[in-house]
Formats: sequence, C-alpha cells, structure tokens
Amino acid sequence: MPQFQQSIESAQPVAAVIISVALMLFSGFLLTRITKLLRLPNVTAYIVAGILIGPYCLNLVPQRIIDGTDFLSDIALAFIAFSTGEFFKLSVLRRNGMKVVWITIMEAVLASVVVFVLTYWLLGLELAFSIVLAALASATAPASTMMTIRQTGAKGDFVDTLLQVVALDDVVGLVLYSVAISIALASLSGASGFSFETLGKPVVLNLLVVGLGSLFGLFMKLLMPQKRSKDNKLIISVALLFAFCGVCALLDISPLLGCMMMGTVYTNIADDDKLFKQLNYFSPPILLLFFVRSGMSFQLDALVSSSGDLNGVPLLVIGVSYFLQNSALLIWKAAARSYPPVVTGAVKIFGGKLTVSYISLLTISVCIVIMLALTTFVNKSKMGKAMRACSEDKAAAQLMGINVNATISATFAIGSALAAIAGVLLCSTVPTLQPTTGAMPGIKAFTAAVFGGIGSIPGAMLGGILLGMIEQFSKTYISTLWADAIVFGVLVLVLVVKPTGLLGKNINEKV
Repeated sequence: MPQFQQSIESAQPVAAVIISVALMLFSGFLLTRITKLLRLPNVTAYIVAGILIGPYCLNLVPQRIIDGTDFLSDIALAFIAFSTGEFFKLSVLRRNGMKVVWITIMEAVLASVVVFVLTYWLLGLELAFSIVLAALASATAPASTMMTIRQTGAKGDFVDTLLQVVALDDVVGLVLYSVAISIALASLSGASGFSFETLGKPVVLNLLVVGLGSLFGLFMKLLMPQKRSKDNKLIISVALLFAFCGVCALLDISPLLGCMMMGTVYTNIADDDKLFKQLNYFSPPILLLFFVRSGMSFQLDALVSSSGDLNGVPLLVIGVSYFLQNSALLIWKAAARSYPPVVTGAVKIFGGKLTVSYISLLTISVCIVIMLALTTFVNKSKMGKAMRACSEDKAAAQLMGINVNATISATFAIGSALAAIAGVLLCSTVPTLQPTTGAMPGIKAFTAAVFGGIGSIPGAMLGGILLGMIEQFSKTYISTLWADAIVFGVLVLVLVVKPTGLLGKNINEKV
C-alpha cells in the first residue's frame, strides 16, 4: 500500500488525478456489494469507502488530490438541489403546501431548540458555538435522502411530501446557519449588539441567490425550446448548473438555494419531466465521488481528541453506541422478544392499599449499595483519588505520577459494569427486549446525573428518583404523551435556576 501511494504521489499531476478518481469510483462501487447484503443504503458504502482509502486508513489518495476536488461538493449539491425543484410544482404546492410548511417549521424549530438547550445549558459550551450547532441541527441531508429514495425506487405522495420537507428544511437551515455564523463571528470578535452585518446581510445574500437562480431558470427555458434534442438539453442544463456554481463561488455563497429555485422555476414554466430523468441518469458518478470524498475528508482523530469531547466524553463513544444499537437491529431485527421475569411476586403494605413488587425493592436496594460502595471507592481509594484528579486536570495528574490512560480505562470499565447491572435490573422490571431498549433510559440516566449534579454520586441517585417520580405523576395525572416533555422541561428549569444541579458544587477555575 505505501508503494502504491508513493507511485501516485510521484506520478504526473494529470495521471495522479485520473488514477485517484478511478480509485474513488471503484472503491465506492465495491463497498456497495457489502452494504447491499446488510440492507444499507449506497451512501453508507460511499462514505466508508472514502474513509478506507483516505489519509486515516490506507492513505491511497494524496492529500493534494483531496484538497483539489473540493468543488465536487458544490457540483453534487447543485444537481441534487435542481432535481429537488421538480417537486415544487404549483399544482402540488396548492394541494399540500401548508402541510409541508408546518412540518418544516416544527421540525426545524424543535431540533434547533433541543440542540441549543443541550449544548449551552446541559454541556456548558460557548454561546456562539451553541448557536451555530443549533442552526446546523435544523438542516437535513438532501443528497443522501435523494440517493436512498432513488435506490429503493420509492414513489407516492409520502415521498413527494418528504422531498418537499427536506428541500424546504434546507432553505431554513441555510438561512439560519448564515445568520448564526455571522452572530458567532461578531461575538468572537468582541462586537456588541446586532447590526446589518450580522443579521441583514446573510438574508440579503440568500435572497440574491434565490433571485439569481430564478433568472437562470428562465434563461434555461429560453435556451431549451421543445425542438431541442435530448442530448443538447442535457448539455445546456449541465453547462448552466456549472456556470451558476461558478458565479456562487465568486460571491462565496452556497449554490443550493439558487439551484433549487432554478429547478422550481423551470419545472413550472416548461413542464419538462424528461430533463430531470436525464439528470438522474447522469448524476450518480458525481454523487458517488462527492460522498467518497466526504469520507476521505472525515477527520477520525477528532473523534478521540480533546477537541471532539462533549463534557469529557469522546464523540467516538456516542458513535459506537449507535453502531452497536443498529448492528443489533440488523442481526436480531426489530421484533421485540419477551421472556419470563427473573424475580416475581410483590409485597402488600398499608393493608393492601399499596403493592410493591420484589423487583422494585431489589432495584432500590442494589442502587443504594452501589451508591455507597462507589462513593466510598471514589473518595477513599487511591484509584478513586486518581479518577478525581484526572477529571479536573489530566496534565497536572500526569505530572503527579498518575497513569492517566490506565485511570480512564478503569473508569470506563467501572461505568460499563454499572451499566450492565442497570440493564439487568431494567430487563427484570420490563421483561421485553429489543435493540432500542436502552436508548431512552440512557438519555434519562444522563438527564438524572445532570439534574442531581454532575460529579455527585448521591446527586445522580437523587436526580434519578425525582425524575422517576415526576415522570410517573405526569403519566398518571396529565398525559403519557407529555411525560417525557415534562421531565426534560423540569430539567431545563432546574438548570436555569441552579446550573450545577441539585447537589452539584460550583468550582472556581484557576486562571
């Protein structure tokens, strides 16, 4: 492999580019043979292929080739956006336009709010960074959605509505992101207040792109009358898409909105469905190169580096959890499996007015024992003191002679063992198992820890008990549909009043 990479590096520039492109196409195609067996979309294969041949694995493609093909992003998104415009016919919009608008608004707004609350209040990230992440959360992935729909051959009203929502979602996402990034840059530069530069200019630029895309759509109609052959129509449309991407690159703005508007205008004034079908046949190699290059540009080191941490938890941990969950879904399927409970029976107190199951008593007893044992271990043992030192300052702990890597490994081992015990108790309480069983309890466990106070073991238990009581009372007296929302709402309220949690302590940072 190193010899192959060196041969590409030493080759002539033209030969290196051609060989690299061929390698990207072949690797993407070969990986689809595997993902097809796993019933995964081709997009997954393309991204994985890019990671494998990229600089963090086999390193078969030189970095200069990767950097020199960044234009593929604009071209691929231009094709996708233009094709999406086909689904914005006025006749269709009159029928379900308001439905699409409401779905988009609710999805985009809720996603942005949830991400902002999670990043700013729960994780304690900077305000500017939280605003940008919240804006990014409102957008979807039109390229992967379109390719997955094309691969499955899905059709119908649901698919049309989905594509309209995805397209409109990206419109909202682009506007929000452009405004958010302007606010973030102004905040980092020390600018006070809001001005036209931070709020008005991004909106004006997006409106300019929309207007320019409309003009290109009209121009496309003028250049392609009915007497034009299919080949000439394809040539003209590709040329106009490339030209529009070039103009947007000169203005340093995204061509996505403009290309979408170009397709919308053309499909409404020309009523030419054949052109979109031609582009669908023409675009797969371009989209393959786009996703493979995205995989090659994926920075794997960020998953385990300090810059890729969320409150001290590497992003790799979160990624592995989702990988294991979906792997179990593929292996054992989604059907729930029931089994007889391990512990049965219950005790009646207060003259039979209150019934408490034995498994509930066992769960409470085990939790109390674990809390006492873990608190004693962390506060009294040598390893526990090392854990506390590493959590506060890993560099200082290492200078004091603490093996930081061994301490972190031991911490994860203990956490995994406790998670296994929690899983046994959960499955004993609810004798039904499916691949997504631990998803919501895991989120609520994290919520309970934040609620009780990060760093406080008794606080985590207290937070869990209180959240459980709030959830149960909400289901009993309000509604089961609103129970989770009420729980997270109470969490947000507590964090606003007391950001450190119920038993958490304020720690003054040394500067």
